[in-house]
Amino acid sequence: MPAALALILLCATARAQDASSATAVSSAAAAVSSATVTASTAAAVAVSSAPAAAAAPAPAAAARPIYVKLHKESSGWEPVSVRAGGDAEKTGNLLTRQLEKARIKGKAVWRGRRVAATAKVRVYPVKDDRMLVVSLFPKQEALSGTHFEVRLLVSEGYLDEAKVAKVRCRAPEGRGLDSFELASKGLDFSEDFPGSGQLVLSALNPKAGKRSLNAGRLSRAEFADADWGLVDAAFSVRGVTAGK
Repeated sequence: MPAALALILLCATARAQDASSATAVSSAAAAVSSATVTASTAAAVAVSSAPAAAAAPAPAAAARPIYVKLHKESSGWEPVSVRAGGDAEKTGNLLTRQLEKARIKGKAVWRGRRVAATAKVRVYPVKDDRMLVVSLFPKQEALSGTHFEVRLLVSEGYLDEAKVAKVRCRAPEGRGLDSFELASKGLDFSEDFPGSGQLVLSALNPKAGKRSLNAGRLSRAEFADADWGLVDAAFSVRGVTAGK
């Protein structure tokens, strides 16, 4: 074969191979592109066809832990009115005496002498009813021998009466005892009652037991004793002991 003809055939073969390779690469690229589009479309379809997530239900409002019914007229009781409200978990045990108005940064506020207190709750049978007694004992030596009581009379599932008393017992053996216990031991004590006050209960359970919760706030109970004057009190106690 003449050299010139051989050279022509060799070039033609090379061009055919290049064309074949280009076609193969182009086909492969097209296949990859098609696969990508298909996968993307499938993902989009899967996302769009998935059911929308159901909205989380709103949490139910926590029921106030009050297991005794309040009379409608209790908000107008005298000298101490009673209503339901507040947060039982945000109430501590304390007493604030000698309250008076003060102006701070242009705002009128009530200020007084605050002292922490220990609290206990006992329930006593009173004929066919029950008397729930919440006692607050100041953690201050100068005030030892004096404590506050919130007395709640429960009858047939209703709160029938609410009283607040400041109890004073000079006998050392009377420390930490409520008025019912003092009377049962024959110890002398005195009582003072406020001329006004507002009691807001956030928890009320007269059932004896370790889990029974009682909590509330007493606002501006007015005593004639100048050493106490206007008094605020707060209590939150879990556990009720049965008394005799």
